[in-house]
Amino acid sequence: MGLEMAGKIPKGMSVDEWAKTLPRVQGAIVQELRKTIRKAAPKAREVVKWSWPWYEINEPFAAIMVAGDHVNLELYRGSNLTSDKVKLEGTGKSMRHVKIFTVSELRRMPIADLIREAVELDAARGKGPWR
Repeated sequence: MGLEMAGKIPKGMSVDEWAKTLPRVQGAIVQELRKTIRKAAPKAREVVKWSWPWYEINEPFAAIMVAGDHVNLELYRGSNLTSDKVKLEGTGKSMRHVKIFTVSELRRMPIADLIREAVELDAARGKGPWR
């Protein structure tokens, strides 16, 4: 499927409802990622922006996007993250992502550490132009 994203959230649908419509593997990854994000960033709000679930405190710091046979965890300031334990992909100015193909792969990754670092960057920067 290349860069084309599949499975966007239709207008008016909740993230819970959307996750149930995804293929079994991607749906399970999405649910596990949501749990991981909530645990690592309990003050974050889950909101639908640009047809995807985004997580924000001051600004959006992460998103979940379904792409073909995997799920991407998008990190808004991924280029500023220092962890080298997870391969971050992307070449944009700041956005980076992690490709996740299975729940077992996700469970082996230190995703919670990435989320906590993303939250620290968000806190250091404060409220931005997103509101």
